[in-house]
Amino acid sequence: MENGSVQNFNLTNNHLNATFDFVLKAENPNRRISVYYDYIESTVMYEDQTIAFTTIDPFYQPRRNVTRVESKLVAQSLSLSQATFKDMRIEKTSGEIEVDVHFKARIRLKVGVWKSDHRTLRITCSSVAVHFSWYKHFDKVPCEVEV
Repeated sequence: MENGSVQNFNLTNNHLNATFDFVLKAENPNRRISVYYDYIESTVMYEDQTIAFTTIDPFYQPRRNVTRVESKLVAQSLSLSQATFKDMRIEKTSGEIEVDVHFKARIRLKVGVWKSDHRTLRITCSSVAVHFSWYKHFDKVPCEVEV
């Protein structure tokens, strides 16, 4: 995970409103294989509860390429348990919130004119600290990748 931020974060009456923005750096160093990302979904989790979800436009990644994948996830009037609401309020006072960000994609590999069947790519970015202040630096987070 290369960058992340949260805007319009509001906790009221056990409900959450927020907009999360994340940038994932997808590297394809291979000189022969290119990748089709046919379907991508992105999820933000807080204490094992999904708090925001979105899909990302499909794209093609050529050989020896770095692509930045932007994901904007919105939580709108999301109902939270009393315990989750309390924990989020505490984290808000610390100036940042720690979330897990998941990406799940259906991909195909291309070598020459041959294309593979669909495969599932899962990316998990754990313990992503997102700051409420725009001037705070985002620390890059390594993510686990599974095909």
